[in-house]
Amino acid sequence: MRKTLIAVILTICTLVGANAQTRLVGRLVSVEQQAIEGATVTLVNQGVTTTTNEAGKFSLTYLEAIDEEVIVEAYGFMSDIILVQLIEKDSHITTKLWRDKQIEWLKNIVKSYNSEWAEGEKK
Repeated sequence: MRKTLIAVILTICTLVGANAQTRLVGRLVSVEQQAIEGATVTLVNQGVTTTTNEAGKFSLTYLEAIDEEVIVEAYGFMSDIILVQLIEKDSHITTKLWRDKQIEWLKNIVKSYNSEWAEGEKK
């Protein structure tokens, strides 16, 4: 009985130690390099969510070392999906988010360019 109990305790300690080493840290910034505070960072496969601090940084610990789909969302910004291969120890990501109004501006430029190109093709 005593040997079984020690084996179980060692197994639990080993698993906890291995999971404690797998961590995802990152920073979210706008395309202007401004930190994005309060953004939501979700790991889809593991069902874990956190928010960024005032410096745009976040940290998630006790993760499985697997391929992960990370969804980043912030009010006023276009959401982003990032595929990350989590490895034992630390995995790092930094991503830039576009503001919703910047996306609309880019769409209008493309639309205008396409219209001008179409008019040029007709002539």
